[in-house]
Amino acid sequence: MPINARKYKAIKSAVVGELVKQGWTAPREFDMEHTYHCGSMEFETAVGGKDATVRLEPFFGELSLFGQYECKGQDVLSTSRISIPLEIDQPRYAELIEQFTKDVIAIVDQSYARRLHLSRIA
Repeated sequence: MPINARKYKAIKSAVVGELVKQGWTAPREFDMEHTYHCGSMEFETAVGGKDATVRLEPFFGELSLFGQYECKGQDVLSTSRISIPLEIDQPRYAELIEQFTKDVIAIVDQSYARRLHLSRIA
């Protein structure tokens, strides 16, 4: 069953609120209203700052949170996705977003330019 716009916006607001608590930068107002974009997180790398982004999209009758981070021409977060149930409470959002963020950081930290940066500061 497709999700209506009002329900999507309510869930997106809750998700963005939890992303911000986990260190993500909230999207601009335009993106909140008109796109799937939910936030970004900057990572220092050997080639400078690079952003991971996150979006909330309909996916087979539910909503899913997807990450994206480009490294050497590939999206290293292409397989990172979590399902966001349409009917959950705020503590469950917090748990899901916290785990998603940990997973994103772990994956990005293994990317080539990020590993080089981390080895230089260790």
